[in-house]
Amino acid sequence: MSKFKIIVCLSFLFLSTFGLANPIDLTKYLPKGYDTTGKTDYTSYLQKGLDSNDNVLMPNFPILVNKNGLKLSSNQTINFQSKSKLIMMPNAETNYGILHIVKVKNVKVINPTLVGDRDKHTGTKGEWGMGISILSSQNIQIINPSIKNCWGDGIYIGEDKTLKQPNVNIKISGGIIDNNRRNGISVISVKGLEIKDIEICNTNGVNPMSGIDIEPNNNRQFLQNIVLSNIKTVNNKNEGVKVYLKYYVGSKNEISIDIENLNDSKSLNGLTYSGVLKEDFLKAKNMKGYIKVKNFKSDKKNQIKKHRRTDLPIKFKVN
Repeated sequence: MSKFKIIVCLSFLFLSTFGLANPIDLTKYLPKGYDTTGKTDYTSYLQKGLDSNDNVLMPNFPILVNKNGLKLSSNQTINFQSKSKLIMMPNAETNYGILHIVKVKNVKVINPTLVGDRDKHTGTKGEWGMGISILSSQNIQIINPSIKNCWGDGIYIGEDKTLKQPNVNIKISGGIIDNNRRNGISVISVKGLEIKDIEICNTNGVNPMSGIDIEPNNNRQFLQNIVLSNIKTVNNKNEGVKVYLKYYVGSKNEISIDIENLNDSKSLNGLTYSGVLKEDFLKAKNMKGYIKVKNFKSDKKNQIKKHRRTDLPIKFKVN
């Protein structure tokens, strides 16, 4: 084989391996005579395409997905076109994910448009129907998302129950998260999170009902290197941004949260924080870290609210 052919082959292999080749349109995986109105479940067809390709284009029309959602793989780029849309089929599940990013690395999701089933949900229990579920994953980018009407959160950033490891290096930028039932974004466990240039609005239905809720489930999880910048929160039932540390008592993991250029309007509270119950304060005296707030604006007289009956054992600074 000539040296030129070897170079071409190696280049193609590199591009394919790292998702840099031309994306594959998943329309080719749909059956003949496919429906373009978003009323037919094509979950299994899309999943086959995702399992076979690292760089894909979602079909340029709405598609119904069932309660299983779509599972993404490591080293994968998912591109949504201008008319691409994934719609969750009405179900009675207590929890679901339209997109599952679980125990994977190096995933990029560009311009996702996701619609949950909150208006047509057939059950009454649960609060964990997510637009995007990110669990124990690394190097994840969500770019310009549009996520609305989920039974739970627009985006959930937590831990896989079996792996029990934090997410690492998660970036969410641009877009809008609207009318989700529990939270716009839930932050449970992460080392390195950047959320910027996004609007989160109209969160309502079941507590906490926050635009962004930073709330670990236990004291071994992580809230490290979290940066929220240039975020607009509007008309969320409770808070624009909430930091809740009740379950962090006894944690040895240092907290670092920077909030800059947060602008809230029409939410009950712009920013709330809760430390630990006063009776638990001695147990939390060794908690380390900080929460820094810079250039925060709200249309409320009391812009920042501390939950009653709690103390914050770490530094809280507002500029």
